Amino acid sequence: MIYVIAPGGVYANTVNDNQGNIAWDANHYCTPSALTSDEKAQFGVFLLILVPVPTYSQLTQAVAEVTPLPINGVWTQQYQVSSLDAPSQGANLASAISSLQNQLENQRLSIQSAGLPYTFPDATTGTIQTRDPNKYPDLLNINAYATMGMLALTAGTPAMPIGFIDSANVSHAMTPAQAVALATAVSTFIGTTYTKKQAIRATIAALTLQTIGSFDITQGWN
Repeated sequence: MIYVIAPGGVYANTVNDNQGNIAWDANHYCTPSALTSDEKAQFGVFLLILVPVPTYSQLTQAVAEVTPLPINGVWTQQYQVSSLDAPSQGANLASAISSLQNQLENQRLSIQSAGLPYTFPDATTGTIQTRDPNKYPDLLNINAYATMGMLALTAGTPAMPIGFIDSANVSHAMTPAQAVALATAVSTFIGTTYTKKQAIRATIAALTLQTIGSFDITQGWN
């Protein structure tokens, strides 16, 4: 617990009960909470009522705890919100923009890792796995699948069936040409996520103190 020391009702300082014993006078050496009600009144010791930090803009404002005040007879914690100077606001904006830019690739990978919804030649729909290539071999497998299709076409066996398994572990029979088309769709899908990432990067770079608060990094990918 935190206490205000205010002899005669005049604020002197604030102490935390876990700071240890305090010499109040020659006969009292203890923590504030150990004082009786009469002793608290004698030494001007009051429980401090804590309040939430007020809402403020971390880009344009600063908040600081200031001297508590007695409100309706109760000593209450106080905060002061003040405006930052222009250089500080500019530095905060640059930092916030940089943070958003650093989040972009993770967001792009999240979009990519959700997979590509695809209508297969057997008229069923499923999802092609395109997870993070740093963790999963999905894209390597798709490249190998496309290579199989191209080799079959080159070998003059365009009807050779090539099975493909989607994210739900459902197998789809495909021809070599269809295998190449699937891989092309995946390549286009991933390329599009990079194109959108660059467009969103440009949007982020143009954000201002007035617009950055409403920016949503999850938007603009569709």
